[in-house]
Amino acid sequence: MKKTLTYLLAGLFLVTACELKEERIFEQDSDERLKQTLEEYQEILQSSPNGWLLTVDTETDGAYRFWLSFNDLNRVTMLADLDYNLSTAGACSRIPRESSYRLKALLAPSIVFDTYNYLHVICDPEKAQNNAADNGTGLVSDFEFRFIKYDNGNIYLRGAYNDRNAIMTPVTPEEMAIIADGGLLKIFEKVDEYAAEQPAPVIQIGDTKVLIKPTPRMTTFSYLDENGRLEGYNIGSYFDLNSLSTSDKYSSVHFFEPFELLGETFDAVLWDEENQSFFVETKNNRIEVVDNGIPPYPIALGAHKTFSRIYMQENIMVGTLSQRFMSEIYDPAEEDMYNNNSRRTISYAQATFIENASTGLPQMQFRIRYVNSSGSGYNANWVFDMVENEDGTITFTDRNQTGSSNERGREPYLKPILDFFCTVNYSNYSTSSWSSSVKSEIIPHTFRIDWIANRTPGLTGNIGGLIRVDGEEGVIIGEPEEYFFVGQLFAN
Repeated sequence: MKKTLTYLLAGLFLVTACELKEERIFEQDSDERLKQTLEEYQEILQSSPNGWLLTVDTETDGAYRFWLSFNDLNRVTMLADLDYNLSTAGACSRIPRESSYRLKALLAPSIVFDTYNYLHVICDPEKAQNNAADNGTGLVSDFEFRFIKYDNGNIYLRGAYNDRNAIMTPVTPEEMAIIADGGLLKIFEKVDEYAAEQPAPVIQIGDTKVLIKPTPRMTTFSYLDENGRLEGYNIGSYFDLNSLSTSDKYSSVHFFEPFELLGETFDAVLWDEENQSFFVETKNNRIEVVDNGIPPYPIALGAHKTFSRIYMQENIMVGTLSQRFMSEIYDPAEEDMYNNNSRRTISYAQATFIENASTGLPQMQFRIRYVNSSGSGYNANWVFDMVENEDGTITFTDRNQTGSSNERGREPYLKPILDFFCTVNYSNYSTSSWSSSVKSEIIPHTFRIDWIANRTPGLTGNIGGLIRVDGEEGVIIGEPEEYFFVGQLFAN
């Protein structure tokens, strides 16, 4: 019996051993396979004679780009596009920087940039190095990356700490010449040029117009949903170098991953050189990008809204300013102050929407910055009471000075500008004491808040205005669009 049991166990062991041998999937163990993978990636990194373009999607700012050239001594030479917006990086698009790197088996085959270089600037915990909001965060990026795949000549990566997407593409000889000439920075000139030419590019998806604005490091999408709420998305994106290395006027914009919007999915905003236009290509549609002139949804202007301030500087907004407002209101006031008030001139005018600190009611603070004949600047501020009407318009119902001599001494000359918003007449006006002035008549004026078409070459940003929609005796309003106060919109 004992011999029989021994033979039986031996037979079972042989059968099991055979089964284990048949089920073995890999000829090498995991350590050997990992070592082989790292060796393969090392060969790939050195296989591109012109180096690689590494594009990293930071959580805070979007895409940053780096040119990398690897050697077999674990050294990497690097250029970067940080100098577009980070002065701390120096002329990094032209001055190469060398550091070390390692291929390492962490949780997966990985590349580690283990000495400080341009890539570390966007990760630096000192906010002074990268304009981060707080110390300790950087731009929420990575300098250690897991290899995800090598596909169609590109290397796809994922950050080890912050899980940020990155892609490495081999550089062509033509691109190398462009990069060596500062192309990582020069490409942004094309971005700014397009923004100036197309102030409000939109795509139409179904019945919805979507504002689609490629910016240097991300593409923004915004539209009104079915409930009238403004929806917005910022997608990290980057421009290829075609507009610098080919005859294309502009470069296409690429995303790190496909983006789904209102049922359509696409991964790029492509430039069509033949038709001189951008388009997006989905599975079933080609959707053209066209300039709408102004954003395709109402402006949100007011205290605690998207924008709270309108800033108008005459010399930088030529072409966009209302000619009627300038000729009938602004210019006569400025000429009167210059000729009859010691040659003072206006630097800028600014309307800021606030809340009354005591009552919480909405107000507008209107500032005129002026300069005297010796070049010294002063602020004159008026506060306008206002009501927000059910139809979306606003009415300025009164105005008051803040008590400064800057307002008292200047209002007699600047009155046409102030009366444009709310007319105030006086039975007695004192330039020495605002409290001694006596109002005899107040005429409120009503305004529509709206976008204004940007007609100033080189002027970027959002442009909005206060458009008069009422009239008074002696003043012909005519078409509202002809009679408005306009400026650049800011959030504070």
